[in-house]
Amino acid sequence: KPALDQCIENYRVAQEQVRQQEKLIDEKSSEIHRLSDQMRALRARSQELEEEIFACRNRWNHAQGELQYWEGRLQENNRLRQQHLEGIADEEEKYRTLRENAESMCEPVPVTMAEDDLKAELRKLQKVVEQRSKQAGINEVDATELL
Repeated sequence: KPALDQCIENYRVAQEQVRQQEKLIDEKSSEIHRLSDQMRALRARSQELEEEIFACRNRWNHAQGELQYWEGRLQENNRLRQQHLEGIADEEEKYRTLRENAESMCEPVPVTMAEDDLKAELRKLQKVVEQRSKQAGINEVDATELL
C-alpha cells in the first residue's frame, strides 16, 4: 500500500504541476492577447501617423510651390518696379532737357523803348503814311489801316 500511496501522491503532485502549468499558460496566453491587442493598436496608430506625415509632406510641398510662385511674382514685380523707376528717371531727364531747350529758345527779349516812346514813333509813322498817301493821290485813308 505505501507504493500505491506514493503513486497517488506523485499523481496529485503531477496534477498540481499541470494545473500550475495550465495557469501559467493561461496567464501567458492572456499576456500574448494583451500584447497582440497593443500591437494592433500600435500598427493602427502607426498607419495614422504615416497618413499624417504624408498629408504634412503634401502640405509642405504645396507650400513650397506657393512660396516659389510668390517669390517669382515678387522678383517680377521688383524687376517691373525697377524698369518703371528707370523709365521715370528717363522721362524726367527728357523733360529737363526739353524745358532747358525751351527756356533757352524763349528767353524774354528786353524792351528798350518805353511805352510813350513807342506811341510817339507810331505817330511819326502815321504822319509819314499820310504824306505819302497824299503824294500818291490817295485821300482820306486811315494811316493805321496801311500799317
